[in-house]
Amino acid sequence: MPSLLTCLLVAPHLAPGLSSGLIGNDPPPLSAPEGARVLLDGAGTTAWRRWDPAGAPSGIGGAPVGWRVDDGVLVAEPGAADLVSGESFTDYHLHLDFLQPAAATEIRSGVGGVFLAGRYEVRLSDALDDDTGARSAGALCDLAPPLRDAAGPAGVWQSLDATVHLAPGEHPRVSVWLNDVLVQDDVELGASTPGGLSPPIPGARGASAARFSSEAGEQSRAIDLGAPFTLAVRFRSLAGGTLVAKCPPEGEWVPDAKALFLRDGRLVYDIGWIAALTSERAWNDGKWHTAVLTSGGGSARLLVDGALEGRRDGFRADDDPSFVFKVGAASTNFGGILAGEVSDARFFPHELSVEDARSVSGGIEPAVSATFEWQSSPDLEDVALLHAPVRLRADVEGLRFANVWVAPLGAVDHAGLIAAWGPESFERGKQIYGGLCVLCHGEDGARPTNPMARPFALGRLENGSDPASLFRTITDGYREMPGNGWLSPQQRYDVIHFLREEFLRERNPGQYFEIDDTWLNGLQKGKPKRVASGGEGLVFRDFGPALGVQLGREIGAGLAVRLDDATTLGYDLQTMRSPGAWTGGFVELGGTQHYRQRGEAIGSPDGLMLAGLDGWGWGFEGALAWPVERRTPRGPLPREWLDYHGRFVHGDQLVLSYAIEGREVLELPGVDRASGLSVVTHRLTVGPGEHPLLLGCVRAPSEGEGPSLIGWWEGPGAGAWTTAFVGTGEGRAALAFRGKARLRWFEDGRRAALEIPPSDGETQMWILRAGGLSLESVAGFTRLLDNTAERPLPPPPTELLGGGPVLWPEELVTRGELGAQQPYALDTLVLPAANPWNAWLRTSALDFFPDGRAVVSTYGGDVWIVSGIDEALEELRWKRYAAGLFEPMGLRIIDGKILVTCRDRIVRLHDSDGNGEADYYENFFADPDVSASFHAFNFDLQSDGEGNLYYAKSGQYTDYALPGAILKVAPDGRSHEVFCTGLRTPNGMGMTPDGRPLVSDNQGNWVPASKISLTRPGGFYGVFKSIDTDAPGEKTRDDFDPPVLWMPQEFDSSSGGQLFVDDARWGPLAGGYVHTSFGKGRMVRLWIRERGGIAQGAGWALPFQFAAGIQRARVNPADGQVYAVGLSGWQGPSGGADGCLQRVRFTGESNTVLVEAGVGAGCIELVFSASVDRAAAQERGRYTVRRWNYRWERSYGSAFYSLERPGEHGQDSVPVLAASATADGRTVRIELADLRPVDQMELRFRLLDAGGAPLEETVYLTVLQVGEAR
Repeated sequence: MPSLLTCLLVAPHLAPGLSSGLIGNDPPPLSAPEGARVLLDGAGTTAWRRWDPAGAPSGIGGAPVGWRVDDGVLVAEPGAADLVSGESFTDYHLHLDFLQPAAATEIRSGVGGVFLAGRYEVRLSDALDDDTGARSAGALCDLAPPLRDAAGPAGVWQSLDATVHLAPGEHPRVSVWLNDVLVQDDVELGASTPGGLSPPIPGARGASAARFSSEAGEQSRAIDLGAPFTLAVRFRSLAGGTLVAKCPPEGEWVPDAKALFLRDGRLVYDIGWIAALTSERAWNDGKWHTAVLTSGGGSARLLVDGALEGRRDGFRADDDPSFVFKVGAASTNFGGILAGEVSDARFFPHELSVEDARSVSGGIEPAVSATFEWQSSPDLEDVALLHAPVRLRADVEGLRFANVWVAPLGAVDHAGLIAAWGPESFERGKQIYGGLCVLCHGEDGARPTNPMARPFALGRLENGSDPASLFRTITDGYREMPGNGWLSPQQRYDVIHFLREEFLRERNPGQYFEIDDTWLNGLQKGKPKRVASGGEGLVFRDFGPALGVQLGREIGAGLAVRLDDATTLGYDLQTMRSPGAWTGGFVELGGTQHYRQRGEAIGSPDGLMLAGLDGWGWGFEGALAWPVERRTPRGPLPREWLDYHGRFVHGDQLVLSYAIEGREVLELPGVDRASGLSVVTHRLTVGPGEHPLLLGCVRAPSEGEGPSLIGWWEGPGAGAWTTAFVGTGEGRAALAFRGKARLRWFEDGRRAALEIPPSDGETQMWILRAGGLSLESVAGFTRLLDNTAERPLPPPPTELLGGGPVLWPEELVTRGELGAQQPYALDTLVLPAANPWNAWLRTSALDFFPDGRAVVSTYGGDVWIVSGIDEALEELRWKRYAAGLFEPMGLRIIDGKILVTCRDRIVRLHDSDGNGEADYYENFFADPDVSASFHAFNFDLQSDGEGNLYYAKSGQYTDYALPGAILKVAPDGRSHEVFCTGLRTPNGMGMTPDGRPLVSDNQGNWVPASKISLTRPGGFYGVFKSIDTDAPGEKTRDDFDPPVLWMPQEFDSSSGGQLFVDDARWGPLAGGYVHTSFGKGRMVRLWIRERGGIAQGAGWALPFQFAAGIQRARVNPADGQVYAVGLSGWQGPSGGADGCLQRVRFTGESNTVLVEAGVGAGCIELVFSASVDRAAAQERGRYTVRRWNYRWERSYGSAFYSLERPGEHGQDSVPVLAASATADGRTVRIELADLRPVDQMELRFRLLDAGGAPLEETVYLTVLQVGEAR
């Protein structure tokens, strides 16, 4: 059998292709590589032109001025103008030799430079006035100092090499070598250096007019931005300016004109003299983006690349009939000419749904067509725009250049890959050698198993021993050895690194090639290795071995399993099917809550999909397809088909546990990279059962490609493994398995599946899958099978149950901060914001163990246990307990176990081995409808006295089949019922002492104002179903259950949960409720009175400003105090922190506080914790009372409406007839004229306590009935 690296012998040392450093007074000889364009060979200046700044976009002018050629050397004369090459280049390697005149040793400032791409100057010597290094030799002028001082003295020839990579739509990347020393390493550049051309993004081309302007009249009126519309614009820019506008044909900006433009990088939609809608992020990064602007119903939304960037309500204006539609400009004094490009602009004469708008901004065509479309002209193609010349600058007489040439960049960055060698590359190479090479060359490098294979530790290598020669041998093959081009360049160099260090350095030193800077610089320069998409500029976050996440819009309950640093496998936990595996990145999370405070984007695979591996999934009742009616939309499969139990974690591995048609399955996913391929592995243990199971494995990557046998091999693996290949061309998929099963074909032979027969015991399976294979890389897969033919099955998944190594061993310590307020103080439990895992602590929910340890969840999927919580808070200890959960928004400890409400399920966490980390993430309850929408949260987790659990689901802006609901889950998690409906965004719940759920909701469509409701089974709370639409639902009934308390926006703009505090240690406020305000970052005292089955409430703010918007509160059983958590994002206080954990502590002082408020018989009744000044309490002028109603309607929120003048906007003042205080001074009654039911009543009072200190408060009430006090 042919070997991987057969018969390698030494080749001659590679001769450097470049100058090797300081040469002397004579220029070095020309040594340009094959294919290079020589710009200066000593024969003259025919390849050069004079630099002309007015000659945009290249700067190429007329004949050179002030230069001469002496003895083949280009010399600058006094007043020499800069030179530019007459040709433009992209993706190139530039080489030149230069000499600073000896006379310049005393004038080291501004004596020469080289402009790469005409834009980025590399300094050739130091500047006298430079103390930053940014103008020293080898610096990218004013952008980046050199990594090392590699400059030679004046009067001696030196060499400069630089690579420039100008990929379309991306920032240029530059590396520089000065005298063979790397001084700039793959630097990403945006702005030009001083004196350079504009960045390589086309600008306005010197025009003062728009790139398009519609004709006045019908064409302009048809593009109506006053009616409902959608605009889609694809653009790129490194600066700013107008994308599109509807405005006067000429002149200045006027009222009602409209423009979408870039300002300070952010997209702005401005309506003249009305307002503006601004994006959250900057978009002037030089890359292509698609902006979609929708307007309808008085609201405008702005989406970019699929993510919602902003929304504004009450935001529209009619077009003036004289307005025209422009691309690239607006008015002379507004928006600016676009310094960038618009490739196309489309107009739709209606408001697209958010779903369709996301699709359009993500590059998917909607079902409806645009009525107007503009495209840029063909002369603005990407590649042409990114070509640019080389420019030479000489500011001193006598600067000399020689041997200037430009060569195209190769596909492989050889020097960069070699320079990156280290322990990690050694281990990767060792793994590949063990999977491929060892079969022929043997393990010890001295005794090959194939007599034709070379023993690396002995003898000479025929085809060269330097790394570049070894790379060529592995790539192309040699004699009987076939090429192994399916290995990536990095993998090939990883193997070479392992061979050199393991077999050559000490055991065969004659074949160990010594590498130096000169040799490295002599290698062909290649394009730099790019960062995986979505990863640029994002800090790496450790989510553990898996992350619950959406994987596109079709998989709402996804799980992304990180098989290794380069390979990820996706699962749909509702069906136990896989959308595929991919390499390169993990999950595209840049626009999600993991990196942005609002984060409305949807997660998606980040990397190269391994074609064909989306064929993984279980069948049911003998078929891989199932009747759609057997599954509820967006819900899990019937439990008799699939019962997902959860996932076990063992270090960085995980085991999925589930039952298929009653047979228990344990699945251990993994990856084998020993062949250089990403081979996805599955180690299965299938339990006994009377019926066969069907498991789809791979499918042909494209239509019409059935099973194929590809040069069937004769190695030992052919007998040990059962294999199947599907597909043709460069997109094949492969399957190999060992275990008791038979191969079956589906989808006209395009999909390979396994039938696992009935069994009285366990069935053990080992499955290998590879996707996206070329014919060449199929050989790598079969060699892996040969190499593992005699290997026993890996240990079963059962050996990984019950715990394993800790993932996050560090316990982080913070020190709390105590408040000084009286009689209640606000203390801060400082979060470990800086942590080894870059976990973003946006705290979302909490609960307590009986011993006082707190359990805190984060929006990004963590659960932390906090100990050391005492009165002083001097040493708080934070231990990361779990990670990778899907948007936790509720948490409860029941029977010592932590239960977490996630977006897709309730998870119960177990720590089987007691090492302080969860090792079993149990699927306690699978959510029945997981919507693929940013707003589709599952909020809070409450329990009643019978052990039932409750959580709330959003209604609007989701695909939820119900109009928002509270779900009641049975104590065992095996069943549920819909408790009540009609909720919009219910970010918080509470529970009455007798076990009835409270729920809050936030102002919006069908919600006139934020509110708190005491719910009942079957209750309806005002919001109508709006499935599959971003618009409000349509009204289907004329009534709804009223809340116990309405709250105006100024008091609570976004409501959290409630808590009944029954611990007397919390002082006078114990025995009542608190409410959390996410929008204002405050805690509210909530008092509810019930009479005759009607509950009505009052609320007033406690005197604290929390660090973030708070949404959950709990009592710590160890100290009896109230703790709250929250975060900032779509709401929260101005400048709010990312997250907070804070305590409201009763200090024991006797300050007077308001304890109760409510409506009695003809009066408002206030109860204080201690006596007030009775005389002051009787003064009517100390009270101000207003009231108003809201209107329940489809529009967003409600204005204030007069109770006394129905239908009119406004508030009514209510006269105070009298006020009195009881004998003990603790209860005050305010008698009002005409007290009657009203949605909102506001009471402001200014009283004095018994010592004369002021007592001032604003109380909001909802009056549903007027009756007897208390």
